[in-house]
Amino acid sequence: ITLVDEGLAQLQSGLTELGFTPFPHRAPFLMVDLGKPSMGLVRTLYERQIYIQPGANWDLPTFVRISVGTEGDNDSFLSAVRDLTRGA
Repeated sequence: ITLVDEGLAQLQSGLTELGFTPFPHRAPFLMVDLGKPSMGLVRTLYERQIYIQPGANWDLPTFVRISVGTEGDNDSFLSAVRDLTRGA
């Protein structure tokens, strides 16, 4: 429970800093609306061996589902998204 709570806080904070609005809840994952189709980010992260789910699986094509990982996993994800959004 502690790992999930801390991971959710870490991801919510990091994504908010990057200008995204994660939807808060108590599950061990976040849903985030990217405001544009999400498959490009999903594919790019996949190439970096970072795996997230496209919202298209739930008829939400601009969303992604991000599972809570370890602190290091979450840092890697946030760092990759930071790099990709700076280059966009």
